[in-house]
Amino acid sequence: MLNSKNVFITGSNRGIGKAIAEEFAKNGANIIAHARKETTEFLEFIKITENKYKIEITPIYFDFNDEEQIKSELKKLYLSKINIDVLVNSAGAYFSGLYSQTSLNKLKEIMNIDFFVPFQITQIILKIMVKQKSGVIINMSSIAGIDMTPNTIAYSSAKASIIAMTKNIASEYGQLGIRCNAVAPGLINTDMIKNHTEEEIEYFNQLVTLKRQGIPEDVAKVVKFLASDDASYINGQVIRVDGGIK
Repeated sequence: MLNSKNVFITGSNRGIGKAIAEEFAKNGANIIAHARKETTEFLEFIKITENKYKIEITPIYFDFNDEEQIKSELKKLYLSKINIDVLVNSAGAYFSGLYSQTSLNKLKEIMNIDFFVPFQITQIILKIMVKQKSGVIINMSSIAGIDMTPNTIAYSSAKASIIAMTKNIASEYGQLGIRCNAVAPGLINTDMIKNHTEEEIEYFNQLVTLKRQGIPEDVAKVVKFLASDDASYINGQVIRVDGGIK
């Protein structure tokens, strides 16, 4: 289904991105695995995953706050002429703060990481996919981008922008054989959960009808489905993975 496909995943060194990388590897895809920097832990993950699933993982490193580094690494990727069958924009940052207490600088910081850089990455990868006349893009949004949850003005705004980008790409590039969808997770048990207050966690837990927290693998399996031929007639959609928030 995804055997020998080339999949570019941002934020693949931890959390949801790491689970997505393993899910694709499990299904035979080769991974271009982005991380902010090289670490022993990330290299060990690559080695173990390659040996376990008999696939290739190529690491790519850039910091979302370093514009020149981003441009340089994306240029190298483009000039390598490698086919990119799937792009998963998974990397992101979370910030909790009241509207009145969110500075313009913090808004810009979150918008940069959660929207502007994914926008920039996607523009480059789309050039590759247009030449191929095929490709799948999956963007990581959030239920905060749909429901506008309290105390998340910066994060919600960025994730709502991701949804707008997703629908725009789907409408413009569908005729060229390129699909674009978004996934909107609820509260998922990753390192990012540490950025939530106990009150926020309890608030979400009470809303979830399945009465459990999500795990990264819950999201990864949906992303894999959207990338597969089984989802070949799904375009411009936002799939909630939130345990049935009521």
